[in-house]
Amino acid sequence: MGEASRQDRERASAAGRGAFWLALAALAAILSGCGLLPQIHALSDPLSPEEHLALGVSYEAAGEMDLAKREYQLAQKIPMAVYYLGNAYFTEGDHKMAERAYRRALRREKIPEALNNLAFLLVMENRNLKEAYRLAAQAVEEGIRQDLRDDLIRNFKNTQNQAEIALGSHNKGESD
Repeated sequence: MGEASRQDRERASAAGRGAFWLALAALAAILSGCGLLPQIHALSDPLSPEEHLALGVSYEAAGEMDLAKREYQLAQKIPMAVYYLGNAYFTEGDHKMAERAYRRALRREKIPEALNNLAFLLVMENRNLKEAYRLAAQAVEEGIRQDLRDDLIRNFKNTQNQAEIALGSHNKGESD
């Protein structure tokens, strides 16, 4: 009799443990469906593109060009960020990447500063001078239309004059 009751107790205990785990699993399923259990959510990026742009400008002002470029790249939804990325590349002497960035920004928005800087880059490299003159003229026109500061308009006109001189010298050299 002792052996049989011990086996009955073990079976009852095992059944009780099984029922406990089954009830616990059912409770967890119910609670997770109700959103009561903690869940892990991975955030892709806590900063907005505007915040990345502002951070990039701060890094650039502090001379941290690699960090500035990274922030500008994270803010590329904003055409002005792509323009600033071009400026960062230009500052580092990577004119090929600067040109790409300026052109990419201009495909999305007519940014007078990007028009001017691309024109200046082309004049500086003495290539595509007709395009450089056209871009500089557009920068002046767009800058006036957008009512930009007078010093910026003067800068755009200076680039336009440099493009005109370079174009004239280039054309004169071809006719000689």
